[in-house]
Amino acid sequence: MSRGLDNRNPGNIRRSRVRYKGEVHPSSDPEFKQFRSAAWGYRAVFVVLHTYRVRHSLDTVAQMIARWAPPSENRTDLYVRFVAGACGVAEDEVLDTLDGGTMIPLVRAVSRMENGVAAVPAHAARKTSRRGAPQCRAAPVRAPGAGSRKRRNSTKSRGTTGYVCAFPLSLRV
Repeated sequence: MSRGLDNRNPGNIRRSRVRYKGEVHPSSDPEFKQFRSAAWGYRAVFVVLHTYRVRHSLDTVAQMIARWAPPSENRTDLYVRFVAGACGVAEDEVLDTLDGGTMIPLVRAVSRMENGVAAVPAHAARKTSRRGAPQCRAAPVRAPGAGSRKRRNSTKSRGTTGYVCAFPLSLRV
């Protein structure tokens, strides 16, 4: 199993001062963050990519991946081509990071590129439901503009190239 999947960090997010929900702190890995489940690790990838768009005005696959996997450490051109192809978007197409239909395939492709293999359900969740499917319940989150009302995440995607638990409705760290 790859290091990212061992750490339940499918995007291989490096250690930093930023703390994410579900993060194991301190991480026993000297370079990368660890998460309590792969679902929390996937959520962190969504949060990072959304932050790229909102705080850094990076809104295309090429721009996001150039920051995620800089040329000093990666073959960024090949990474961008792989992710854009897997998502069915142009490398310079502006992305909506709040659209699950766009972001779920993008995060799945990042996970596959980072780990060399597709993240499979067995890696995504240690526990299984009565039907044998991984549990993907997100903690209740505040929906934008909903006041104190709480709502659960509901968009799930399971594909042959990977497993993304749920698209986070709340992208707060």
